[in-house]
Amino acid sequence: MNYFSENYHKIQYSSDLRNAQIGAIHSIGSHFTTSKTPGIVIMPTGTGKTTVLMMSPFILKSTRILVITPSKLVRNQIAIGFNELQPLRRLNVLNIDPRNIKVKELKHEIKTHEDWDMLANYHVIVSTPNCVSPGIAGIFPSPRDFFDLILIDEAHHTPAKSWGDIINHYPNAKKILFTATPFRRDKKDIPGKIIYNYPISLAYEDGIFGQTEFVPVDAEDGDDIAIARMCEQVRRAEPEGIVHYIMVRTDSKSRAHELEKIYSENTSLRLKLVHSGLTAKTVETTLNSLRQGSLDGIICVDMLGEGFDFPNLKIAAIHSPHKSLAATLQFIGRFTRTNAENISHAKFIAIPSEIAIERHYLYRDNSVWRDLIIEMSENRIETEVSSREMIDKFQLNERFTVEEFEELSLNSIEPYHHVKIYAINSGIFSCDVFLDLNQFGLCTINRRDNIEDNISVFILQEVVFPKWSKNNTLRNVTNHLIIVYYDEDSSLLFINSTIKKSQEFYDYLRKCFCPTDNWSLLSDGELNSVLANIDEAEFFNIGMRNRSHYGADESYRIITGTTAHNSITKSDANIFHRGHLFGKGNEDGSQITIGLSSSSKVWSQRTSNLLLFINWAKKIAYKINERLDGTTNTPIDYLPTSIALNFLPSKELVAVNWHESAFKNFTNVQLLNDEDVSVTELTDIELCLNHTDSDKENYRVILKCPKFTLPILFSFNRDKYFTSEEEELSSRIKVYRTESNRGSNIIEYLNSYPLTFYYSDFSMLYNNNLYLEHSELSHPFLPENLDDSTNWKLNGVDITNECNGNNSIHQYLKTYLSTQGLPFVFYDHGQGEIADFITAELAEDDILVKFYHCKGSDSVNPGNRVNDVYEVIGQCVKSLSYANPKSLINKLKQRQGRRNLRGGCNDSHTILSNLISDKAGVKIVFQVILVQPGITKSGIESRISNLLSSANNAIRNMNNCKDMLVICSS
Repeated sequence: MNYFSENYHKIQYSSDLRNAQIGAIHSIGSHFTTSKTPGIVIMPTGTGKTTVLMMSPFILKSTRILVITPSKLVRNQIAIGFNELQPLRRLNVLNIDPRNIKVKELKHEIKTHEDWDMLANYHVIVSTPNCVSPGIAGIFPSPRDFFDLILIDEAHHTPAKSWGDIINHYPNAKKILFTATPFRRDKKDIPGKIIYNYPISLAYEDGIFGQTEFVPVDAEDGDDIAIARMCEQVRRAEPEGIVHYIMVRTDSKSRAHELEKIYSENTSLRLKLVHSGLTAKTVETTLNSLRQGSLDGIICVDMLGEGFDFPNLKIAAIHSPHKSLAATLQFIGRFTRTNAENISHAKFIAIPSEIAIERHYLYRDNSVWRDLIIEMSENRIETEVSSREMIDKFQLNERFTVEEFEELSLNSIEPYHHVKIYAINSGIFSCDVFLDLNQFGLCTINRRDNIEDNISVFILQEVVFPKWSKNNTLRNVTNHLIIVYYDEDSSLLFINSTIKKSQEFYDYLRKCFCPTDNWSLLSDGELNSVLANIDEAEFFNIGMRNRSHYGADESYRIITGTTAHNSITKSDANIFHRGHLFGKGNEDGSQITIGLSSSSKVWSQRTSNLLLFINWAKKIAYKINERLDGTTNTPIDYLPTSIALNFLPSKELVAVNWHESAFKNFTNVQLLNDEDVSVTELTDIELCLNHTDSDKENYRVILKCPKFTLPILFSFNRDKYFTSEEEELSSRIKVYRTESNRGSNIIEYLNSYPLTFYYSDFSMLYNNNLYLEHSELSHPFLPENLDDSTNWKLNGVDITNECNGNNSIHQYLKTYLSTQGLPFVFYDHGQGEIADFITAELAEDDILVKFYHCKGSDSVNPGNRVNDVYEVIGQCVKSLSYANPKSLINKLKQRQGRRNLRGGCNDSHTILSNLISDKAGVKIVFQVILVQPGITKSGIESRISNLLSSANNAIRNMNNCKDMLVICSS
């Protein structure tokens, strides 16, 4: 029975074998000496892979082999080839009598054990999947050791279940998968390892493929008559002695019948139909007529593409182009082979605009069509080979993998191109780290690490119970993908995640993989390099952040449209800086999409395999590392971006405020081990700048509330931006955000949601990002906004006394406001205040809400002292967070419910709400009023005036705010 091993020594590597065949057969023999993995052999259509397929059982000394083919026609050709040992005998590879080899072409399903017993004496069984696949109902499976070699022809079909079931049914058999195109349009994985790849360019160099010519038809799309007439013209123009035949290609039987009529009525060509609806006998009769020359060609419907060998088929009239590159290459390969006499180069006839494969046009003016085919084919195959080589480096992390999901293939994942980027300044990264994702409600079911390339891939599951049911047996399971990649050249960490979690989740991953505190997010300016080398840029989604940063009714403007960038004006730069953008352009000859945001995220509207995703991240890393110029030559360039710093600016610091998210979500703060279990809201904690102890390298801020006083430090010279010298206390102060039940200590929170520092020119520092105030806005504070009409001394006010006793500034203002007949007056002085006083009144056609901020003078005599201005300016900045009705009313409600306010009434938020609702449609306008008797209107110094002007600019950037008013001394 050992027919192949008995004749092994008779194999000769004759000079008639092609380089492709010699290389492939040696690769097969080599592969199975060290591996049991299925081997994938890539050979372009027409390069002789059938010969390699037939040599394989001899080289491997097989006992019984199964050959799987995609069609009955190819099945018959291969069965005949084995029966006659052709082409091995023709090529002088094997000179033996073929009568001793037993070959069975299966034409019917195997339904019983006895059917398999009848096949036991055969050396070769050739079949389509429908006859032997154990996964098909009605097919009786063979013993698992029935075959010791499985040969798969046209292996790009193997992702189909019926094909895959055959491969999986014979675990100990060697398996060789032959294909010209190891990729699929649906991007499903072909199982196995690529052991040989013969590029199509060598097929041309070795003379296996002849010249290829594209014959364009100058006609509108869908003009079948024009294609038919050009086809006849090309056929008649062939030189004498050249015997070429035609294939008219279409995609449906109905279209084929239409074309049969068109060619009959408009040409003299002799054509017949070939499609799957015809009997095998009819198809064979037609093909015999073609071979005998009684036909000029055939009209074909998705047949004769794979395995059909007829070298004189040289003219293709393409009425319905293939949609995939794989099918197109198979099709072209049938026409370009040269293994016959009296033939010339192949010709493909079509309307140019219709020949677009996977978004690539296969016809361009002044281009060599063959070169386009080679480029597309080899680029795709090279990508496939490189992808498999990279994935082979991944090791299954059994510690974090559920047995049920061990066989998940990384070849099948297609990440969306979206990353959050961290700069890891210390260069520390490790794949082999432990991740506790249970705290985020996630379970790892498959984890693979590529230590050589610094990549980790996680497949996760998240279980969510429906909110409408208390029954825990009902649950929704969502699968997630995380990819972590560290680029050594740029020291950038890329995190891709399908999980919509908070900043803490990304920070947790960063901290685990890069256990250092020497890291940062990218500034807008650094991120802008991603736009480098993109031509013809157009942006259709743009976000602009109001420089005021907080509370404005237009704190973030979004512009959408096909040319949204044209809506940006130079004056926008006075108010806004870059937030996010998304658009398209051309890069390296291809159209791309690109998006980026100030949260250090970059994305593109595409998915791809893992290799292409990593290559995309590498390109981004290169641009950022090289600081490439990201100028777009569009109005986008007007919008200022932040500047990355590694030192504190030499500017006067005037204010500090919480991260903007604190004003959008209710954020709880608790002091652990404290007897007081009541909840403090984060924004009720007062932030006080400690100017005395701050210096050019450190900013000191004090957090104050009834429960604790915590000094913190901001610096570029420490492992973290924010630290505390009272670690024991800070570790007990826990912050809980609404979208997460997992608390973090106050220092962890601040390093994820940093404070914003304001300078005297109202530029802002956010971590290491400095946002500059627009220089055109610098001008003195207008005199008409300085109100010196109050005679403080005459009214018995001690201007150094802010709030204590009857001679204080607060008491004076409280008495004054109570006499103005205002419908709403609220006294809110205290930690976490909105303002000292809040009033509302009808003013012309608006409702005017005023925030009064009071500050006592440093001296009994008014003057020009910067210290008299700094603190009140800081209070002004904080109150802008509530310069919209909804935020203001919600904040009033929270404060009333949690503390005993001095003054006001217990339902003040209701009064204000009713006032607004009674005037539905009336615009709500806000005004900030600084009450500082220490400032003098007469002779105000430029330093004070410019500081007030900068504050006023920040206020006026908010569309619903009037000019700031300063109540001062004369």
